[in-house]
Amino acid sequence: MSKTILAAAASLAALTAAACAQDAPRSVYLDLGLGVAVPTEDGLEQSGDFVDFDDARVPFEDEFAFDQDVGAVFRVLLGYEVTPEVAFEVEAKGLGHNVEQQDGGIGVGAFMANAVYRQDGPGRVTPYVGAGVGYASLDFFDADGDRFSDDFGGAFAWQVKGGALYELGLRHGVALEGAYLSTSGFEETVEDEFGRTVSEVDYAAFTATVSYQYRFTGRR
Repeated sequence: MSKTILAAAASLAALTAAACAQDAPRSVYLDLGLGVAVPTEDGLEQSGDFVDFDDARVPFEDEFAFDQDVGAVFRVLLGYEVTPEVAFEVEAKGLGHNVEQQDGGIGVGAFMANAVYRQDGPGRVTPYVGAGVGYASLDFFDADGDRFSDDFGGAFAWQVKGGALYELGLRHGVALEGAYLSTSGFEETVEDEFGRTVSEVDYAAFTATVSYQYRFTGRR
């Protein structure tokens, strides 16, 4: 009797282990994407005070708009599938735009942590949606591509995205993705004998990318 119970327990343990193995993370994947970025925020706000001829400080507030052209976006991310449907990602992306009011442009770098939900679709197509939060930085560049201002502080960033992955094989695939990235204001403070100026730049953009995805282990 005891041998029968032990055998049944061993069988149950083996079945449980097999079930857990099926539910184990399916793969780690690397994704490289390139696309276009359409800016939706172009505001620059300045406030502070300046010293007049009587050495008195006079407060001021100004708002400006700088027109950004449609730019480019590049991204690289590493994903980890917790289940066949749910994955977590760490992502780095760079976005760049020419600015019409200056002979140069701006660059935004974002480092994101994403959660993604995937759903098996028809054939080899896997649609997905996701959201992420992270950190962004802002730089200004001249016409030669040299950075001339990086004094703005970092900002909180968030994004939502959706797309579809087409599997080319067990390890390879291509994806089309649309996303919306938004940041809190980037701030810069300049204080000297002429006064104090606080500048704040808002940034947000829609992006559309085509990417190549490599899976380090094939789908089961």
